[in-house]
Amino acid sequence: MDEFNFTLNKPVKFSHEGEDRDGKFITLTEPSIKQLNHVSEFKKAFYYAAGKVSADSTESSGEKVTGDQIMALLYAHFPDMKQLFGVAKKLFFSVGIAQVEGVVDFNNAIYDTMSIDDFERMIGEYLANFILASALSQEN
Repeated sequence: MDEFNFTLNKPVKFSHEGEDRDGKFITLTEPSIKQLNHVSEFKKAFYYAAGKVSADSTESSGEKVTGDQIMALLYAHFPDMKQLFGVAKKLFFSVGIAQVEGVVDFNNAIYDTMSIDDFERMIGEYLANFILASALSQEN
């Protein structure tokens, strides 16, 4: 499975082997069929938001879509970001999907120490790298 390390702007607190540590990155792994329900919610939100944008502004430039661009699109055009954040939290809590420093699965204790900015950026980068990359390649 593909994965990448997402660098945090603000470290998160976590424990590993009895030691308190600061996590500086989260290893994100592509979803499997186990996460299909979460993936489908993200794709539905993206297509909804993209449908609200005029055809003139969605012409492909051939450049990779960034996580920041995806989040801006969703904030501007998706009506229920609270619901989408809940889906993201459940997805990242799935075993093996998000691991702090590649060793500890993302959980409530870690989530509670995470900055809002990092959580939003992590969602955007996850969508850009795994979920929407496949959706956009299907359109071409």
